[in-house]
Amino acid sequence: MHQFILNVIFLFLLTGCASKGYSIDEIFEDGAEIDSTPEDSIKYTCNQNKYFYIQYIGDEKKSLWIIFPKNEIKLYQTEISNVFSNGITKLIFNEQTTTVKKDGSIFYNECSKQT
Repeated sequence: MHQFILNVIFLFLLTGCASKGYSIDEIFEDGAEIDSTPEDSIKYTCNQNKYFYIQYIGDEKKSLWIIFPKNEIKLYQTEISNVFSNGITKLIFNEQTTTVKKDGSIFYNECSKQT
């Protein structure tokens, strides 16, 4: 009797998992590429294939979000107009490149704005 109950449960599980037949093409099909660019942002690409986005907050552009692939950090403009910081992370805009530093160490280097 115990074996019969296990067989019945197995059959229900088997039919539940096989309710729709998928072809190999459907399983490995490449879906349409999804654009993950944050709205109203500027992309910067850096050396070592790193990248981040900048999204200014407000019309005065006194603060911004720096958006990395796995997190976001809010930075505020410092007394130096081309530097944004929160005390830990610093974003420095230069004529040719942009740099991101964290605790004084270079985190992202040789970054340029993508147009």
